[in-house]
Amino acid sequence: DGFRWMLGTEAASVSCRTHTSPAIRCRGETDALAQIAFANGAGAQLIESFSSPVSRTETVVIGEEGVLVLNYQGALLFDPEHRKEPKERWDNPYSGGDKPESAYRCLEELLAAVEEGRAPTNSGEDNLKTVALLEGAYRSAETGQGVPFRPGGLL
Repeated sequence: DGFRWMLGTEAASVSCRTHTSPAIRCRGETDALAQIAFANGAGAQLIESFSSPVSRTETVVIGEEGVLVLNYQGALLFDPEHRKEPKERWDNPYSGGDKPESAYRCLEELLAAVEEGRAPTNSGEDNLKTVALLEGAYRSAETGQGVPFRPGGLL
């Protein structure tokens, strides 16, 4: 859903591979690699591992004019003239000890939408598209084939 939100478009197809690592004791897959093609021509790649002893969460958005690096601490903007040090830096006000507050912002938005009689920004209809993307990824991992989506981001 984060990629869909950032790119302002829906998935056109997804390809995924999963793996269950013997490095940790668990049921189900511990590692995944998903590649998503979007309706506007953009692409995204997600790599996730629960078996790695190294904990790192980072999103890198490579654009035509620069690169945006997002993590729990904030965001960094790089461009061709600023390759080693960011051109701009934004701190995440919810990092560190304030992170639990961010968990309640979605609930606050939902309650405000109910009170105001409008759809919440993170609606159930929108979440169905995220669930469809997850279902497509699991289907792809099972079959070894890419999974296309109908226009609008549903299977």
